[in-house]
Amino acid sequence: MAAALVSELTLGLATRAAANPLTVAPGVFVSEEYNDNIFFQPQKVDDYITVVGFRLNVGYQTQSSNTTLSLGVSGNYFARRTVATVDLAQGQSLRSSTSYRYSERLSFTINERLARLNSSARGLGFINSGGTTTGDVTAQDPAQVNPGDVNLLLPSGSALTNSFGLTASYLLAPLWTGGLSYTNGVSNFTDPNSTNLTNRVGGHLSYQWSEPLSLNGNYTYSRFNASNAPDSEGHTVTVGAGYTPAPLWSMFGSVGASLNRSVGSSNTSTRTSAAFSLGLDRQFERSSLSLGAQQGLTPSAGIAGASTTIGGYVSYDIQLTEYLSGALHSSYSNFDTTSGSFDVYQVRAALFYPVWRNITAALVYAYRRRDSSQSISNTLQAGTVDGNIVLIQVGTTFQLWQLDV
Repeated sequence: MAAALVSELTLGLATRAAANPLTVAPGVFVSEEYNDNIFFQPQKVDDYITVVGFRLNVGYQTQSSNTTLSLGVSGNYFARRTVATVDLAQGQSLRSSTSYRYSERLSFTINERLARLNSSARGLGFINSGGTTTGDVTAQDPAQVNPGDVNLLLPSGSALTNSFGLTASYLLAPLWTGGLSYTNGVSNFTDPNSTNLTNRVGGHLSYQWSEPLSLNGNYTYSRFNASNAPDSEGHTVTVGAGYTPAPLWSMFGSVGASLNRSVGSSNTSTRTSAAFSLGLDRQFERSSLSLGAQQGLTPSAGIAGASTTIGGYVSYDIQLTEYLSGALHSSYSNFDTTSGSFDVYQVRAALFYPVWRNITAALVYAYRRRDSSQSISNTLQAGTVDGNIVLIQVGTTFQLWQLDV
């Protein structure tokens, strides 16, 4: 069955690649935003902000590979600030993804993400279909989280983040699949002045027990280097399963343990904790629901080195009428470090309406909150910081050029 599935996927990819191997799709958006805490600080500073953004999506397919590239840049015009100019260097992003099937058994995936965000560019970014945004901070898997995602809520200065991932998957036998992965993530913050560097190496083995049930085992070695905390290394081992009882249902879960210890320091300490993940995806006739919870080892967003992070998320999308759709997304994360703990929470509600052809209008409300009961490593003050954003955005992505063969 697995071999037949691989052949079917390869044939499907070849058919699509032969039809449209190269596509170029630029996009542009303009939004008017009210943000009551533009710097995300205890002392709130509010403003009305006009945001202008540009994006370019490029896709290329062959019989054995699929590559996507997305470039984005955005700038803000503040109504109340002394210097009210549009600076298109305030938000920049580069994403690329390549999947390559070397043979029917062996395949590779490469992902790269580079992003830069200034303290005065904390809006939601480009609103995509389904309500996700380029500024989304939902961390749905702490064990593999991009260090740049949740950080956008935390430092008061600018953040420069880069993440790279390489995965190799090999069909060992008709029912057995093995994989190796390597990820590298680096985040640099100007306030507090800190840098996070994370390297991970992992191994994965899965077994297709039956058509709806698969079993898996995972091991990950992590190395955390932080400028404001001792370096540390972690080991995580989990066993889990994925279950699809019906075409519109899917569930997953895993359980295991993590060990993290400081290295290169006279004050050596070791922490052990449970590692787990569970989730549910459900498709309805006019809506979809995803929810889950997880715990794992992650960076702490430039605050205090490695963290045992527990989090949860809920995502609900619905087609209200023929043209009107809505989304409700919420996430929560608790970062527990050797220096202290803090919470990050976000909720976002949105409505979408296609104005004309490829032009879509969106009305979005977002609430963001961070809580810390104590000061941590002179980088995070005790107390609560929160903020509200309301925006109206009009944007379009259109296919500029398509090469057929």
